[in-house]
Amino acid sequence: MRSSAPVPLSGEGWVEEDYTFGSASIRLAHMEEAGGLGAMSAARMGLHCWDSASLLCEYMAAPERAATFSRHRSVLELGAGPGMCGLVNHALFGGAPSRTVVLTDGQPGACALLAKNIGLNVADEEVHVFPLRWGDGADACALPLLSYDCILAADCTFAEALNPLLIQSVNELLSPNGGLFLLAVASRTSL
Repeated sequence: MRSSAPVPLSGEGWVEEDYTFGSASIRLAHMEEAGGLGAMSAARMGLHCWDSASLLCEYMAAPERAATFSRHRSVLELGAGPGMCGLVNHALFGGAPSRTVVLTDGQPGACALLAKNIGLNVADEEVHVFPLRWGDGADACALPLLSYDCILAADCTFAEALNPLLIQSVNELLSPNGGLFLLAVASRTSL
């Protein structure tokens, strides 16, 4: 789903906050949750740092998981919003020329926010932003790689009608050679 008007990336409702997970520290610009989920438009919902993203970052930062995550040479975050999980993965496990980290979102406003947050944290050539509407073959073909060792997604299943497209994208983009897909979701009764 694409928004009809661009979402400004500063002004009322926007904050920049520091986050630390294990040895990784990042700074993220994001939209505050004001008025609860029901008050957020679909275009703005992806611009907020949700609790599930923090939980997934804590999971990745656990010392006993370092060997698992450091071996992944290609990491893709789906529905990245502000990009917390992908940026923490990069901060924890490095950005080498032989390692690719790609942050994606289907909302143009979120892609602009991802670019801003990459600028706050890393050199542009170390982490990449691409638009990706789940299930869209043209978007998937524009990504730098055809498959990824690790796919991350956090709190991006609130629009249940899109969940089959999310799974389709995972099936198409996850490496057939032992890829890892991590999905963190919150249990909610309503938005």
